[in-house]
Amino acid sequence: MPNARDGAWALGDWEAIVNYAHLGMHRAVVHAKRVIEGHYRRPIDKSFFFGCSNGGRQALMEAQRYPADFDGIVAGAPWLNWTGQVAAFVAIAQKMFPDPGNLHTALVTKDDRLLLRRAILARCDALDGLHDGILHDPTLCDFDPGTLACPSHTACLAPEKVAAIREVYEGPVEDGARLYFGFPFGAEDLDAGGWGAYLASGAPSAGFPNNSTRIGFGAMRYFLHHDPKWRHDDHDWRRWREDVAPLARLLNATDADLGAFRARGGKLLLYHGWADALLTAHGTTDYVNRVHALDPAAASDVRLFMIPGAEHCTGQRVPSRVDWLDVLERWHDTGVAPDELAATRADRPGSRKLCAWPRKPVYMSGDGRHASAYECR
Repeated sequence: MPNARDGAWALGDWEAIVNYAHLGMHRAVVHAKRVIEGHYRRPIDKSFFFGCSNGGRQALMEAQRYPADFDGIVAGAPWLNWTGQVAAFVAIAQKMFPDPGNLHTALVTKDDRLLLRRAILARCDALDGLHDGILHDPTLCDFDPGTLACPSHTACLAPEKVAAIREVYEGPVEDGARLYFGFPFGAEDLDAGGWGAYLASGAPSAGFPNNSTRIGFGAMRYFLHHDPKWRHDDHDWRRWREDVAPLARLLNATDADLGAFRARGGKLLLYHGWADALLTAHGTTDYVNRVHALDPAAASDVRLFMIPGAEHCTGQRVPSRVDWLDVLERWHDTGVAPDELAATRADRPGSRKLCAWPRKPVYMSGDGRHASAYECR
């Protein structure tokens, strides 16, 4: 029986891939609306969609391909460039797991990751005015992993480990051209929710050491090459763009033209954690930048909120809880776009100000554990 988690169901089945890409969701929406309207015997007043991760990609597919399906959409940490993120996963795996016969131990160990995280915080934690272990804007951090290379440091990293770390931050490159973004600084030291679960060492499951190898290898074996024996160690990147083009047209939710969705009064609310170690936040900020650049008026209908220190879809160490559907509904009903929000924590008091992109929260004074200590600038 095919493994749903590694993508084996897609082997040789293009109809299944098309349904997964976008068509299956649209068909489900159409039939669900008919059932609802039949039950209540009246038209639906409004329809909202909420999805995170691959659900965030589905959310953007709805706005881009089927603009009449929903009145408002929340897309959290969207896997919007499906093929680009797969390229990043495979490139990282080539450095982290150079021996295809040993997928149990990453080249970069837990101790290496702790050393890396301490060095990043020593360099950049205070840039936002607070020593709190959170990079409020990791794009401001200029840390160079090469400073940890042996023998330049008492506690140091071998050159091949530095190269693997650079791959995470810089993203895959072929012949001088970037294939996709790397990851921002963040979550290097975490197992659950961080590099341990997603990029480096982790608990092997079904032959995969972490989630990015499971997704990346599955995509290459069952979506792209349709070869269950494909191996990451000898992959040739020179034909990547040509090989992946058919999948990109089906699976990538990267179209910046949201005119049809917006013309119907549609509102698109996006969010992403800066410390997401599964789907790079740079892809989401780039997408919203392109939407706004294509039509500056789109900023009234498309809003992004970046969450400092938050991991994939949520954040256990930082304030990251927001009632996104409530925000969306108020926006849709009043027409007043959200400019500032306050994220809270589930386990303790405290909050953090979130700002509509491209503005960012800047610490001013007072208790940094509360949103009132920040201003959006």
